[in-house]
Amino acid sequence: MVAIPRSFWEFSATVADLLFPQWLSTRLLAQKDQYAPHPSYVGFEGWYTRIQDESAGLSIILIFCSLGDSTPLGTPRKHYFHFSVTPIGDSSTIEPVEFHLFPDDLQHIVDSPPDSETGLQPYTLNIPNIGSFTVEPKSQRYNLTVPCGESASEHWKVSIDITDRVPLSQEHPLLSTPHSMALSRLETILPLHWAIFSTGSKANYDVKHIGADGVGSEVFGGTGVAHMEKNWGASFPTGWTWCQAFGASSHDPAQTLGDHRDNATRDCVAIAGGVLALGQKAYLIHYKDSGDARRDERSIHPSYSAKDHESTEKSDPNDKQHINWTFRPLWTLILALPYPVGIPRFKISRKNLVEKNPSLSNTFDSSAGRGSTTVSTLTFNFSVLGLPALSLMIPYAVIQFSPFGSMHETFTYDERSGFGRLRLAAATLNRRILIDARSESRPATLTSQVQPRWLALHCPMPGGHATHAYETFTARATIRAYRRQWRFGWPRWVEIRNAEFEHAALEFGGLYAAIA
Repeated sequence: MVAIPRSFWEFSATVADLLFPQWLSTRLLAQKDQYAPHPSYVGFEGWYTRIQDESAGLSIILIFCSLGDSTPLGTPRKHYFHFSVTPIGDSSTIEPVEFHLFPDDLQHIVDSPPDSETGLQPYTLNIPNIGSFTVEPKSQRYNLTVPCGESASEHWKVSIDITDRVPLSQEHPLLSTPHSMALSRLETILPLHWAIFSTGSKANYDVKHIGADGVGSEVFGGTGVAHMEKNWGASFPTGWTWCQAFGASSHDPAQTLGDHRDNATRDCVAIAGGVLALGQKAYLIHYKDSGDARRDERSIHPSYSAKDHESTEKSDPNDKQHINWTFRPLWTLILALPYPVGIPRFKISRKNLVEKNPSLSNTFDSSAGRGSTTVSTLTFNFSVLGLPALSLMIPYAVIQFSPFGSMHETFTYDERSGFGRLRLAAATLNRRILIDARSESRPATLTSQVQPRWLALHCPMPGGHATHAYETFTARATIRAYRRQWRFGWPRWVEIRNAEFEHAALEFGGLYAAIA
């Protein structure tokens, strides 16, 4: 009997997932809990939890991350643990706190079979002398002892209970990965995977400071909403962006962002993507809006941008129900080709070499139906004793296009000025989404900083965890969703949602943060 290689089954699962709608492919393929620990041969594996408590004006971040067993022995900073509390909003009185620890070991403990009712795999992530993160079918718990201060006995006691999980899909709760069940199985083929475990769980947290005398004092405590996700794969990309935001419950407009009464109907958005290889890019976008009808929608002609041509008309009643959209490759794949081929243009100019621009910007014309062009410049500087020099610049152009759908990207990041912005436009045959996420730069006052605070995070790299990402929680994200409809034999994009999210998390990493 001839053994069929595993890669064949992986390829077959992928073809089934791409050719058939999700409701059918879920019946053809067995489900798997992608949030559970993966085999040791993956290059890295990391868990990320964000808790937002709007009433207390804070955002809590917890990260467990580890390089795979294939990492060479002696690699420094093979494991990473992060805990931070960041204030959000001008009225917050919380002082920022952050801990970056690189333990010698991070244990993945799986000692029981998957739950018979939910199919979820119980397990524990344990760091000796620090604490654990336990995942059970209906709850998750953090019990951590984070060392701090000069005394060895002084530490922070962190206790977090997370319940009322809201999966990406209520119909198929184990399909908690934006890029689908089949693609998530390609562990040895695709370089990176992303699973969202919960888009809005209830989180009770309690943080105490234990002094050298053993006396504890309450520092933070309350209830918020939690977003939980995981990355795993061969390696992190050379450049990436990430964004996540909570909204209020669509069924209860009076509900605050930090309230947990109805997380199942909470609006949310989550985005991840960036550079794959050889200039190719891809994005995963998930947007959920469970709201009822709010207003009249607007019809937009497909050959014009939203601001150029608008008319008011009623949309289909079905559009007033709920949105649970996921955009993923191949629809969101961006290819890159050089243009013009092999013909660089030369320009020589005098330039005073005083300061390097710290920002990195990638812009293009995102009008519907047009390709996007990125213009870059190779610069060779010639100076004499620091005096004004001649600069030889070789501009070249790269055409970026999406062969299967419509995908456009614009980003700007400058940590020194506290400004970052990500704009995406993605469309399939009958769905379209426009996303604009930007950090807010507030003026200096007695209660606010001059600029938003960017949190530096360590990422799993082949040589060990290193600072390659910067994240802020003061961004504002605007989402505009459209559905294609035919009117009198002519297709039109009908706007069915126009939502805004405050205190969104926005991250730039690698090439997108201009640090690589």
